[in-house]
Parts: sequence; structure tokens; C-alpha cells
Amino acid sequence: KMSMLLSNYSKISNHCRKVTLTRVRRNVLTRATMESLNPDNASILVCGGGGIAFQVAKKLKDRGSWVWLMQRNDSRKKDIEKMNAIFVKGDGLDINSVDKVFSGLEDVEVVISSIGGTVEDPRADSEANINLINAAVKKGVKKFVLITSLGCGDTKDALNERFYSILKPILIEKEKAESHLITTVTSPSSAPSQMTAIIIRPGGLLSDPATGQGVLLRGSAATVGGSVSREDVAELVVRATFAPISGLPLTSDGQEVNVLEDGEVVLHNGETLVALDSTKIRRNQEGVLNIVTRSS
Repeated sequence: KMSMLLSNYSKISNHCRKVTLTRVRRNVLTRATMESLNPDNASILVCGGGGIAFQVAKKLKDRGSWVWLMQRNDSRKKDIEKMNAIFVKGDGLDINSVDKVFSGLEDVEVVISSIGGTVEDPRADSEANINLINAAVKKGVKKFVLITSLGCGDTKDALNERFYSILKPILIEKEKAESHLITTVTSPSSAPSQMTAIIIRPGGLLSDPATGQGVLLRGSAATVGGSVSREDVAELVVRATFAPISGLPLTSDGQEVNVLEDGEVVLHNGETLVALDSTKIRRNQEGVLNIVTRSS
């Protein structure tokens, strides 16, 4: 559950990966002041052609949500319809195509995007996601969940130098989308939209079955690297999607966490979280990690 390990930070040894937990200060907030969504009958648009988007859509359907899955082509249309999701054809790089997708949706509460390009052509990592963010604001979407990658922003040092240099074209474009989303939901000019956002940066993606050991991290996440299965990432994305969101800032010392009366985690508007498998974490330096939630 989302309440698992909320009041604990994990210190993970660089040598043995053993987890020990230490207490942190907790601020108890009132649920009535939080924005949260009920999975049952929530209207959600999932965008992305890869395995994460498909897994996210399946897990959302299992929770009773209405799901539209936007794809550039119809190669997976039958699979999408088989899970009782709704196939929508759209190209994130084409503003007119994006507008057409949104205009065809009577109501959409959440947009989740894992859209990305290639090293040779990384435009989709920035341009497609920015087009979706802008369209979501115009549509009155309540929450935007952007899935990018470890190595973006302050997690650059989580990748070794060679690997970062290979992925650099993609990571630079993903950072542009992250920056645009954060500015959109936190700047005073965006207040009328009331859209909130969460950014999730997965580590190296694996096609392996879920291990149930996936974790969302905040805190000194820039000090760690590792891998995680796509299915575990999808579960973490869904849990973050339905977590209550506060407008309160995170404390700078990393020793305080906001929770609800029942202990459920409170995420923060514009917050960036790292998704890794807790059994595959590697440390570059000592630091304190806050496990927000697990995929099991």
C-alpha cells in the first residue's frame, strides 16, 4: 500500500545492499485539504508506445478506471481493445493531432505520458510531451504524470560517464519536458488550470517479470543508480497517480515527510521521484534515501 514505509528512510549499503530504516519527522495533514483521485471510474489518457504505457493501462483497467491509450499507429489496437481500454490514434509531435485527441475526449482527469524518441531523433522526448502538457492544461486535466529517465537533471551522476554520453541527446530533451511541466504547474500564471504534476525517473528498464521490489525514492536519489522492470515501474506510476498531492514544499533537510491521518504518503506538486528495484540499487556515495512506496 501507499502507506508502506512512509515514515522511514532507507540507508542502503554500497557493498551489501542491505536496507536499514530510520525514523523521520512526520507532519500529519488533513485529507480534506489534499487533491486525490478515486481509481474507480477515473478518466485517464495514457500516451506512449512502449511497454510501460501498455502495462500502466492494464493496471489502471484492473482498478476500474476508464482508459484511453494514445498510439502513433494501430499495431497494438487489438491488444488494447482486448483489455477493454480505448485505442486513440495520435502523434505527439503533431500539435493538430494532439488537439484532435483531446477534443475527442469528453472528460479526462489524468494524463500519463511515457512518450520518448531515439538517440538519433529525440524530439519526441521534449516536443511531444510539451504538446501533451499544453493540451492537458487547455482541457482542464487535474494531474499530469510524466515518465522520463534516471540521468535527467540532478540524477546525472547516477549514470556512469560512458552510458550518460550515449543517452545524452535523449536526456537533454527529457529535461526540457520536465522543466516545462514543473513551470506549468508551479508558476502563478498556471493557477487557473489547477493541474498538478509528478515526474517519475525510472532506472535501467528490464523486460523481466515484476519482482514486487520496485521503490519510488525521494531524497538523495541522485546518488544511486540501478535497474527496474517495466511492470514494477507501471505499478509505481499507478500508485503515484492516485496518491494525494499537496502544494506544500518538501523540507530542504530531507528529514521530514507529510502524511495523512491514516499514514498514507502525500506527494508534492512538481515533485520528481526515482523508480528502481530495491535489490538492484548501486550507490555512488553515501546518502539518505526516502522510500515513498513499493510496488508490492
